[in-house]
Amino acid sequence: MSKTDYYGDLRRVDEKTDVSAYGVLLLELITGRQALDRSQKSLVLWAKPEILM
Repeated sequence: MSKTDYYGDLRRVDEKTDVSAYGVLLLELITGRQALDRSQKSLVLWAKPEILM
């Protein structure tokens, strides 16, 4: 998965991208993990199954 697949068009900024970025920031603060780890795995994809349980 490339960054553009996940984030869409990186040049477009609106309320949805702000909310998404804020959510990723909160996940980083809560978990102590970076948004993308060394193997380029997304924190969101890692956390989603845990949140939806």
